[in-house]
Amino acid sequence: MSCRAFKLQPSPQPTERDDGDIAAARVRLGADAVIGASCYDRVELARAALAAGASYVAFGAVFSSRTKPHAAAAPLSLFADAAALGANAVAIGGITAARRCAS
Repeated sequence: MSCRAFKLQPSPQPTERDDGDIAAARVRLGADAVIGASCYDRVELARAALAAGASYVAFGAVFSSRTKPHAAAAPLSLFADAAALGANAVAIGGITAARRCAS
């Protein structure tokens, strides 16, 4: 699980596995920081990220991507799973204007 913390940046970017510890970022940046966690294709990572203090979770790749052709495929059912956890969730991977309303 990885995290990226944003204190003032309005447009968080997807992160990689080695970006840092969510609980440590929450302590360092405080309750108002927006901290996201890349959870790839695994709801158990989302559960752990939320328990550690993540503001939102990201699943992907939702679509194939030229930049990360070997990324794990994240099924759309993960978003229902995240909602059941009470999580804010975002889709990453292969998102384009043409695909924004797909599926």
